Amino acid sequence: MKNLSSLCLVALLALTGCRSGTAGGPGVSKDPDEQPLVGQANDTFQLERTAAAIKQGETKSFSIVIKRATNFGEDVTLKFSDLPSGLSMDDSTPTIGHGDSEARFTLTAAGDAAIGEFSIAVTGHPTNGSDATNKLDITVTKN
Repeated sequence: MKNLSSLCLVALLALTGCRSGTAGGPGVSKDPDEQPLVGQANDTFQLERTAAAIKQGETKSFSIVIKRATNFGEDVTLKFSDLPSGLSMDDSTPTIGHGDSEARFTLTAAGDAAIGEFSIAVTGHPTNGSDATNKLDITVTKN
């Protein structure tokens, strides 16, 4: 029976995906019973979790991808927080336009930027409705 339960859990994760972020938009319900078992609720969006790497002294372009559910066509402004010491962005609030699938931004690591693995918080604020959150996992290495 234990193997069957494990198999069911793996199948459920494969169908729904592993979401570590929260959904946003006007279609977000605070009631868990109103959330779909599979997929996203209509009129919502999610930001995909992203992993990236940069070296000290390097400037590099990255992107955050949006996953739009049915009927969600709004602009989403991104906000980044918890940047590690020595890491800066060219635009701290890039926007994903209503017809776009991602926002591009540039990170610069100072020559003495903190080395290690970090999680930068990403918040997506739609024109209407609730914010969505996720993480940008960044690895800073020595040049």
